[in-house]
Amino acid sequence: MSEGQIRALSDAAVAAVKSGNLEEALRLCLELERRAPSEPGWPRRTAKVYRRLRLPKEEVDALNRAANLYQRTGDYLKSATVSKQLLEIAPKHPETLQRIEKLRGAAQRRPGPTTVNQRPAISGEWLAQRGAALGAVTLAQTMPGAERDVTRSDDDASIYTIPLEDIVEEGVTATTPLFATDDPDAITHQERGFAVEDAAVLAVEEEFRLAEQTNKALTETSLFSRLPDASFGHLLMAAKVVDVKKDEVLFRQGEPGDTLYVIAEGTIGVIDEGPPRRGISKLGEGDFFGEMALLTDRPRSATILALTDAQVIAIDREMIRELIRDDPSVLTVLLRFFRDRSVQRLLASNPLFAGLSDNDKRALERRFSFLEIDRGALLAKAGTDARGLLVLLAGSAEAFLPKDGGMLRVGVLGPSDVIGEMSILSNQPAMGSVRATKKCFAIELPRDAFLTIVRARPQAMAFITEVIEQRNAQARAALAQNTGNAKITFF
Repeated sequence: MSEGQIRALSDAAVAAVKSGNLEEALRLCLELERRAPSEPGWPRRTAKVYRRLRLPKEEVDALNRAANLYQRTGDYLKSATVSKQLLEIAPKHPETLQRIEKLRGAAQRRPGPTTVNQRPAISGEWLAQRGAALGAVTLAQTMPGAERDVTRSDDDASIYTIPLEDIVEEGVTATTPLFATDDPDAITHQERGFAVEDAAVLAVEEEFRLAEQTNKALTETSLFSRLPDASFGHLLMAAKVVDVKKDEVLFRQGEPGDTLYVIAEGTIGVIDEGPPRRGISKLGEGDFFGEMALLTDRPRSATILALTDAQVIAIDREMIRELIRDDPSVLTVLLRFFRDRSVQRLLASNPLFAGLSDNDKRALERRFSFLEIDRGALLAKAGTDARGLLVLLAGSAEAFLPKDGGMLRVGVLGPSDVIGEMSILSNQPAMGSVRATKKCFAIELPRDAFLTIVRARPQAMAFITEVIEQRNAQARAALAQNTGNAKITFF
């Protein structure tokens, strides 16, 4: 059957649904299934008509046909999503339960396990807190091998390096790398901006071709592929599938959040409410957003709007708590996920790293450590050289500059702010001090690794000179204004 004939049948089916002629719509959908038997979208559409007709048995059969076709073509994310829908109607459907077992295995790809006998010792207090963020876990007491930095710690506050090597058990495969992305809570790895001309209207530049991406969400580019086998099965069974209509807002910037989302189908827009209000990026199938809500109680940093009808998989804190309760090694997987996403965001957004090859970026990623920082710990000290490039992931800090024999508070630092950059680039001691005002998580790149990358790239030197001059001016202005509320960037 030609593409034009298929399109005509499809348009007729849509028109029949809109007019309320569900019997005709069903006939047309079944005809589309017959004419294009390898296309899983048609039985999925048939299932929607059966739902409107209140025929649950027939709806289950149609969803089962769709899930099997998605699985046959290797589109595991959609097969899992449709299977979840089916189980909401028929929780004990035997063929679907068997299919989920196969999908669970499909999410684990690489051989060569690394066996580590030590596992995180999760406190019963945290496990008892329903909906608690991962940030409430004291990692220094939880993670095997956590190391106190004696050179930057005192009796009242400490900084700890948290080891995040793979902690897996016999028979569990090693994990696959994550994709590079930003944070909406996270922005996509496909940096395509769009304009927001009205509060309810997005000027979308082009439709994504997403068919090639859908398999990635459960295989080579996903948090799912990092989970031990049993934990993945638990997650698949417990995760919620959410339908989002075009132009529907999933959540707004500034709202509280406790859920990570994975896009199973459709296109999602990420919006900074400004002012001015602007579209930051578009996310496609397999992309994540909102993951920082699992780590901290930080409000949503962007508004999420559906650019098309979409389906997303919702994973909330309670689900994560249950996963960690059953398998503490999941905590290590999640922390590595947060660290890697944050590193990739830094490498993609900071001009100092522009132009790096993929191989250079991968080599650099492995040099970043994950830090847990007590409230009151000193992150930078005036008159001393910065240890490394430190990026806050969660928490807050205050910055001070020396003035008249004392220390003047000149600003605040929060998630995504960088500390130590100017001291390293200028090869001078830090101009001021930074002290944590809340418990913080951070990533840090050693001084030598940062300098090696920058000095090997002459094109970065002009940028460095400009930034040094600009931030020296910021420091002078902060001392002159003495407001104490600046968003500083000069350490």
